[in-house]
Amino acid sequence: MAGPGGFEPPTTGLGVPSQDRNRNEIFSREGSEPSAQAWKILLPDANRFRDWLSGKVEARTLEDYMRYYSKLPQVLTPDSITELAKRSKWYANLIRKIASFLWETGSITLEERERIYALVRGQRSLRKAKAPAVEAEKIRFTIDYLEAAGQHGYALLYKIMYYSGARAEEAEYLVRAAASLKPVSHQRSLEQTGYVELGDAVRVALHFNRGKKRCEFLWLPREVFEEARAWHGEPPSARRLSYYVRNIRRRSGLDLAPPKMLRKHHYQLMEDLEIDLELRELIQNRYAKIENVVGLTNYSKIVLRADQAYVEKILPELRRRLQVYLAEDNGRDSSSPRF
Repeated sequence: MAGPGGFEPPTTGLGVPSQDRNRNEIFSREGSEPSAQAWKILLPDANRFRDWLSGKVEARTLEDYMRYYSKLPQVLTPDSITELAKRSKWYANLIRKIASFLWETGSITLEERERIYALVRGQRSLRKAKAPAVEAEKIRFTIDYLEAAGQHGYALLYKIMYYSGARAEEAEYLVRAAASLKPVSHQRSLEQTGYVELGDAVRVALHFNRGKKRCEFLWLPREVFEEARAWHGEPPSARRLSYYVRNIRRRSGLDLAPPKMLRKHHYQLMEDLEIDLELRELIQNRYAKIENVVGLTNYSKIVLRADQAYVEKILPELRRRLQVYLAEDNGRDSSSPRF
């Protein structure tokens, strides 16, 4: 059976008294700095760690973390920490929290905790550089291309999908319905169509069912919603949008973002922000996944939590990612659209 969680030496016989080993510190020969494989982490007791973590995250997030915790090996080395942090942001954040727990309970020193943080931080930086950053740049390029080509309706669908995580068909439906929607209270929005004011954002109550796909709410920045409300003429077609983007990609070789990428990017962004699983599924209208865990008595409160998460965390990050590439594009015409 594994001993108490914390750092342990790679082998015995290092000339360290046994009473010192119980302190779970990093050990090294002749006082030298430990090599990359000179230490390991023994996981703390699951129940103790759960009790500690429950005071720092919400209940749903706690359950997510503990599911990942159950998949961890009993012993972590620098190599395994690096690999896990590279694989998933949930593993990366979980390992950081384990390191915090071990430090707060006196199992490791501040220096040792920082070494673990550094391993995780390096891999998180690599993931953000390789995936979300590239996707945001591609999405920005695609929206600008559609605007420059005079395809303002298609560009509007892309903005709606980017900011809400909606499917293309749901974005089209919003454009069709937006002008007729009226402001409603939160309680009325649970059953009636309309929109709820959230400062710089709105929650649009569509209650749109398309076969097995449901779209109860869409969260959007106010300016994108107002652009949809001001649309005149035939609404842009989601089906024709897919054909248009695919044909441009084939004919010109331009690396435009396929419509499906926006929903995936939106979900990944929420994961990066550690938005609760329950809220992620609600915001993207994945009701098949949440109906079994969301009781009717709690539904209203969960929607309000989603409002808060969108306004405080999700929308600012969505804006930031697009603005990063807007600022870096020094060759952009000053008359190009800003959003």
